[in-house]
Amino acid sequence: MRAASIAAALPLVCLLAGSAAAETAIAGEVPKPPRRVELRLGTLMGSGDVGDARGYSGGLQAAVGVRRGDHGMLAELQYASIGDSLSRESPRRGRVTRAALLGRWNVLSGGPDGPVSGDLWIEGGVGYEHVMWNRGGVMDRPFLAMGFGTELDARPSPGGKRRHVGPYLGFRTQLARGPQSEDMPTCGGPCTRATRPSSLDASLYVVFGIHTGR
Repeated sequence: MRAASIAAALPLVCLLAGSAAAETAIAGEVPKPPRRVELRLGTLMGSGDVGDARGYSGGLQAAVGVRRGDHGMLAELQYASIGDSLSRESPRRGRVTRAALLGRWNVLSGGPDGPVSGDLWIEGGVGYEHVMWNRGGVMDRPFLAMGFGTELDARPSPGGKRRHVGPYLGFRTQLARGPQSEDMPTCGGPCTRATRPSSLDASLYVVFGIHTGR
């Protein structure tokens, strides 16, 4: 009789144990953060270098990207002026078109559910630029991009569709190898050893604009 009772209760015990294990597994699962698609339209202002042609550089910036949680990817396009801005005798001016792929990480995030929040992010990536000089000639080269910035996210309908809109502000450094220099090693100031000028061109920009998406 006792053995029959145990045999009858065994399926019930197994069922309860399975249910408890399933509840534990479900409770331990972390839900994936929502995916966010965005469009960015803005401008960039700063200083751009192409060899010894240096000066003010400004233009337009557009990007599309996708983000999940604190990590995202952006495909960006820039169109800006470039060249000498201080030379009055024979200034060299032109236009540069850049395409870049950037990875972004939010080091501080305000969260996805409030009506207004903000993010602080860092970014890095690679790109390619095409320089066209006004007096003729082109130059193509890859570049490395690094930067940081912040943005404000406003959600017009927090309880409905996950739309977002707001301003952003960033600071960007873009590094590229300059054209081959034929200058002899020299001292630009007091020194113990003459060297050629640096072959690394550094462009520094402030980027700002509006982002939107869902």
